[in-house]
Amino acid sequence: LKNDAATMSAYFSWYDNDGTRLGYIGRPGAGNGMSWISQAAGNGIALSADGSVSVSTKSNAGNILLNGAAQAQYFRATQRPGAGAYANQYNVPAPYHHEFSDTAASQYNPLWKQKFTTASLSGVWSGGTLVSPGDFIIHYINSEGTISPTFRFMAGGQFVPANYANFDERYLTKSSTLTRLGAQVSINVPNNATVSAPAGCVQSGVRCGSNGALAGMEYRPLQIQVNGAWVNVQSL
Repeated sequence: LKNDAATMSAYFSWYDNDGTRLGYIGRPGAGNGMSWISQAAGNGIALSADGSVSVSTKSNAGNILLNGAAQAQYFRATQRPGAGAYANQYNVPAPYHHEFSDTAASQYNPLWKQKFTTASLSGVWSGGTLVSPGDFIIHYINSEGTISPTFRFMAGGQFVPANYANFDERYLTKSSTLTRLGAQVSINVPNNATVSAPAGCVQSGVRCGSNGALAGMEYRPLQIQVNGAWVNVQSL
């Protein structure tokens, strides 16, 4: 085909038997782009003059399926759109870029999802944004729907798991007591003697006789909590 003018379109079209145009392939107008459009299905592919490829599907209906061929089993990107400072990330793209707008009070919007089946179980992992707090969620649900934990990365910087058991086994909370003093022990102090509290203990008191002379002292062992049990520091 040859256009009569640089701004003219040039297409091959195909029609149904009633004359309805089902689709076309060709040049949409000025420039060197090409389009392959299925009007009946509401989808198409556009090869733009700048080298980019756009795939469009019917609103709220279509999927882009990749099947069979080895080169269709994964996506590979070698460019780095959006690389730079954290401060710029709101306004720049990324190799995979998804945008949405939602005013719901609470709604999970998965960005990615993986469904699996093994010999013993079947489940789905997914990750996405929870509206309206704007937290990023990693979610798991088994095929029966009986296990459904969430791992929440909050917009304010906190991480909130569904279960704190493994954290509690390893770390003390702010209200936990790590050290304490054990039972008090009293000893007599002879005249003109130097006495110190045993290793791992701290002096907690002194006793004086009726004449005011030192007669004895008290000490208490320093203890720490290990695996839920209190032990003297001296025995570690």
